[in-house]
Amino acid sequence: KAAGMVNAQLSNMQEFKGPENAEKRAEALMDIMRHVTKQTADGSVEMEDYARYMGRIASAAQNFAGPFSKNVGTLGALSQLAMRGGATNATEATNAAQNLPRDLMKATTLKKWDAAGINLFADKGKTKMRGMEEILIDYLRKFGGDKAALATMFPNSSSSRAVRGAM
Repeated sequence: KAAGMVNAQLSNMQEFKGPENAEKRAEALMDIMRHVTKQTADGSVEMEDYARYMGRIASAAQNFAGPFSKNVGTLGALSQLAMRGGATNATEATNAAQNLPRDLMKATTLKKWDAAGINLFADKGKTKMRGMEEILIDYLRKFGGDKAALATMFPNSSSSRAVRGAM
């Protein structure tokens, strides 16, 4: 079921559309599912949970530049970390990862990131965000483990769980 949700997202992406890209889509799908399976072995969100909620992670991954499979893997890892950051179940954990790009792109939040000198976008048109791992590295370089900064830069209590779990 989780693979089906990821495949549906892949099928909608230009680089994977059509029968001529079926092999490329299958390779990307297998890469993603191997990564997610490994995460479930080490983390708190189980594969049965991803069978219900993988669509959240896959849909959010399209907001980031770079390979879709890497973005799904990163958001999957952040959903696992959200369990350490205050999520009490898989629903909250996957919501945390799903909500990160939405919450970071809010106008008031973007102003805070700009004021801190951290660019969240990979392109001048601001259509795709940089990878979440790059954003987190820049955040840590600037603020370290400062909890007050965490609340300012990631103001939504849901999505901030994923980041808190990584700190």
